[in-house]
Amino acid sequence: MKITDAFTAEHVVISAQLDHLEHAIPVAKTLGEVKVMAAILEAALKPHAEAEDELLFNGLEPGLDQMGKLEKVQHEHDAICKGLELVR
Repeated sequence: MKITDAFTAEHVVISAQLDHLEHAIPVAKTLGEVKVMAAILEAALKPHAEAEDELLFNGLEPGLDQMGKLEKVQHEHDAICKGLELVR
C-alpha cells in the first residue's frame, strides 16, 4: 500500500467524523459532551497530522510550494488545531 493511499483512507474516516460532529454538536446537551467529541476527533487527527508532516509534507514541500498548495495545506491544519484548542 502506498502512503498516499493510507492518508486518503484516514481522510475519509476523519471527514466522516467531522460530518457526524456537524450534526451532533448543535444537539449536545452539555459542554462536556462537546469536549468529549472534540477529544475523540483530536485523538484521530493529531497522529494523522504528525505523520503527514513527517512522512509526506517534508518530502513534498518543494513541489507543493511551487504549486502554491503548501500554504493552503498548512492553513487547513492550523485552522483545525486552533478549532480544537477552542473546545478544550
